[in-house]
Amino acid sequence: MYKRLEDLLSHQHPLAPQIESPYARITGQRCKSRTVSPEWLWLRLANIVENRPHLESSIYGPLGAFLGCIFPPLHKFLVKQQSALRKEVLHPDEVARELDFLFDIPDLPDEYLHPRQLSTKVEEEQAEEEQAEEEQADPLDSFGGTVDNRISAGDVKLPDFLIVKATESTTNDTLIAIIEVKRDVDYINHSRYQLFEYLERAALKCRDEKLLGFLVMGNRVEVYGLNGWGGDATVVNLKRNIPTIGHEFVEYLQTLAARFWA
Repeated sequence: MYKRLEDLLSHQHPLAPQIESPYARITGQRCKSRTVSPEWLWLRLANIVENRPHLESSIYGPLGAFLGCIFPPLHKFLVKQQSALRKEVLHPDEVARELDFLFDIPDLPDEYLHPRQLSTKVEEEQAEEEQAEEEQADPLDSFGGTVDNRISAGDVKLPDFLIVKATESTTNDTLIAIIEVKRDVDYINHSRYQLFEYLERAALKCRDEKLLGFLVMGNRVEVYGLNGWGGDATVVNLKRNIPTIGHEFVEYLQTLAARFWA
């Protein structure tokens, strides 16, 4: 277990206080008070990923805190943990009509209904109207995309981390990175497929043209991007087998933060 920064250095890991901040990258000035992360946090993350944690959730806290240091809220970044990526729909009314066609039984004319049934029908219609008003009240996700609130749970994707450039608006986020965490490289093809699904869904969102996807598998990271826009976008591999505790991974994150630092 690493207890000192010198231990990290002796194992050819980066020395945390020497990591350049996005501020330094933009201004050309080095400032120790603006280092990316405190020493203890870097050591904590190193100890977890180097020793194959029993649960991948053990990585969430330290990695999330580390991401928050690189993408600080003072510069309008948000690091969202397991935030939903919902499927967008182009025409919500058409989706509603399709669902009604699939699942609704045609109504009998009112004259064929018992008075008690007619009363129940009126109550059901009122409930449907209220539900429609609730769904219409919030048809947009945080990226400004139109979504169907009646979508099945299986169609909601929950990446471990979404990094966004945000504003005070609840519907104006720009997605700049997706990070999926696994405790090791077991089931690597399944893990890649999971990240690919997230990236393909994100292709339709309000996103950075250089949106990145990071697959963190214990002490190794793979980096992916998107080629193209919308439904025609394809996932491309940018880098494989880089250390989680290493300058290259941090360099990807810092470069991303620097582009949106203002």
